[in-house]
Amino acid sequence: MKFGTYLILCLMLASCATKQEKAAIAELKLKHDEIWALSKEQSKTEEFYNYLNDIFLPITNKFRLDLRGNCYRLPGRNTRLVLHIAENGLIEKVSGWPEGKRLNCYKKSFIGIVLPPPPFSPLLMNMTFE
Repeated sequence: MKFGTYLILCLMLASCATKQEKAAIAELKLKHDEIWALSKEQSKTEEFYNYLNDIFLPITNKFRLDLRGNCYRLPGRNTRLVLHIAENGLIEKVSGWPEGKRLNCYKKSFIGIVLPPPPFSPLLMNMTFE
């Protein structure tokens, strides 16, 4: 009898874990959508535009940061990234969607890169790779 009770308890816990995982994925997507929206708002400012054109794009193009790790060859399309650039210019975090090998590859390509300090912090730079 104890084994049957234990088995039922395990099955109940497993079903809860599945619900928790689904909730965590939904929460992650919601957070990413909020970060993406905030990054779009920031991109409307003159300070952002100047930083993008005078600093970010020349550096990323010169060092071909999007080509590091050969991420384009990985399966997937429309990978959305948001680079979180700290006060000191460090790309300290990359959030993105959808989850997978391609996103992880881009994260490795950008995290830890140090750029000149942005006009405000955190500066959220959104990018889409098709």
